[in-house]
Amino acid sequence: ACQKAPECSAFLGRVRQIPFTGWSEEEMRSAETSILQFHETFVVYAYPQVMEGVNYIRNWDPKYLHELVDLKDRVVLDVGAGTGRLAFAAAKVAKRVYASEPCDQLREYMRDRIKAEGLSNMKVLDGEVLSLPFEDDTFDAVLSGHVVGDFYEEEIREITRITKNDGWLVICNGDDEFRRESPDEELTSRGFSWFSHETVEGGVVYNYRKQIKK
Repeated sequence: ACQKAPECSAFLGRVRQIPFTGWSEEEMRSAETSILQFHETFVVYAYPQVMEGVNYIRNWDPKYLHELVDLKDRVVLDVGAGTGRLAFAAAKVAKRVYASEPCDQLREYMRDRIKAEGLSNMKVLDGEVLSLPFEDDTFDAVLSGHVVGDFYEEEIREITRITKNDGWLVICNGDDEFRRESPDEELTSRGFSWFSHETVEGGVVYNYRKQIKK
């Protein structure tokens, strides 16, 4: 694992140091379940058709995106597009949509769907949030969902770089069962406005937007 994913070496080293001796079978099973639940989102990335069935995509209504920002005739980027939840919703009204996604299987999934739906205003390409292959001031709106959060300062700086003056940064999350009690302070402290709604499964989701001034 360390050879195939060197960036995981430090984490795996810490795991090896955990004293597992003396744990009951029930305790081991509980730990295993917790880890799998924590990484559920990442596991389904290997199977796009499975990912489409995950509740935060299955239950999501595109109206939540369109209530945040007017994308009509705009040039839009969806960062970390996944299976294209935001990108395909945007393509209904936008002039041009780019879907940036680092996972090749998800890119191919979106390309197949673009072809099946006969879309001419959407393009899929490689790229991740800390290093996007676009020039400064390219987009009217940059969308993301479940992407910003590991390195707030660096991630927001990069998506701001490629957004035009008076353009929009939009974080529109999927609908799951988790009841969040408050908006993300890291985002609100950086000037993002927030909006919340209750999901069909009783969760509470917060979405965010920020207009860029350069």
